[in-house]
Amino acid sequence: MLLTTSAYAQQRPNILLIMAEDMSARVGAFGDEVAVTPNLDRLASTSIRYPNTFTTAGVCAPSRAAHILAVHQMSVGAQHMRTRSFKESPYRSVPPAHIKAYPELLRRQGYYTFTSSKLDYQFSNTSAGSGPFSIWDYEGAEPTWQGRADGQPFFGFVTLTETHEQQMFPRKVAMNNAKGSRSKVVHADQVLVPPYYPDHDTIRTDIAQHYNNIFTMDQMVGKWLLQLREDGLAENTIVIWTTDHGDGLPRAKREIYDSGIKVPLIIHWPKGIKPETLVSRTRRPFARPRIPGKQGALTGRRRSGPVTLPGPETDRRRFHHRVRRRHCRRSSRPRFATRPRRRRGLNADARSPKGASKKCDSHWLSRPYTRLFASR
Repeated sequence: MLLTTSAYAQQRPNILLIMAEDMSARVGAFGDEVAVTPNLDRLASTSIRYPNTFTTAGVCAPSRAAHILAVHQMSVGAQHMRTRSFKESPYRSVPPAHIKAYPELLRRQGYYTFTSSKLDYQFSNTSAGSGPFSIWDYEGAEPTWQGRADGQPFFGFVTLTETHEQQMFPRKVAMNNAKGSRSKVVHADQVLVPPYYPDHDTIRTDIAQHYNNIFTMDQMVGKWLLQLREDGLAENTIVIWTTDHGDGLPRAKREIYDSGIKVPLIIHWPKGIKPETLVSRTRRPFARPRIPGKQGALTGRRRSGPVTLPGPETDRRRFHHRVRRRHCRRSSRPRFATRPRRRRGLNADARSPKGASKKCDSHWLSRPYTRLFASR
């Protein structure tokens, strides 16, 4: 994004990026009448909503690599899911020296940078402390701007895991229910079943659970926004909320249909630093931030995508480049999609070849509704 207001250059505002996992635009402010998202709706009412935002992959690690480097994941060999899972080779994604994660560029310009426990951008492992030490001042389970110097601006990248697909797995659902960490604000009879799913009670139950996980995530967003206000930072902080890719459901996560790559995006600009012109259209990966004055170095030498958010006179692109490549040791597509001769579809006896990664190929076989797709 090109941010050209003189106020922005002078104030060097804080930036807080909140990214939920595995979630399409199931938000009231984006027209979903089932979703219960009061905090996001309130944020959106004073922000700019981008309803046509797309990621470059339908799964977390390649998408996160593209996002944090601002280049398509294939540019740096990050297109395969979880490169570290390929045990036959020490292969990892290693970005060229001239391609830097944009938080590192912000840090060079004096920003205090922090992130939560999940990294997962292919040139790291999933957990904090496994990537380059030059990106973050703090990375871990308790992300906060409190560690910065007086007057120092911050960039924070917080991942909210409450909507991850694992939160719909039976064991995880039982665990969350036992702890009382989920509220049942949406019930199975309230949800709308997409036409590519069978209208079955089990499927409805899982979709309702997804909505309840979204409500929990929304409460976490509310806590972050409240903390900004209590610390007197709300009027000088740009807040960005989005997701890493589409829903953690079949035909969505890991796929490049719209259900897998179309995501919601909300950007809140404090009144004093809002740019003069913005249009509700964007795509990811985000271009490197380009900030005039002291932060001109953030432009970088290589990027993907437009630098500016286009104006009304800009021709709309007809195509969006997205990629789906190998997931772990082999494709994680269900058997009925990759082997059409099996008309029975994804069945209880569908097994991965010997030696294949069970975690990536068959972990969602344990989800009850995946057995309901036979012959579809």
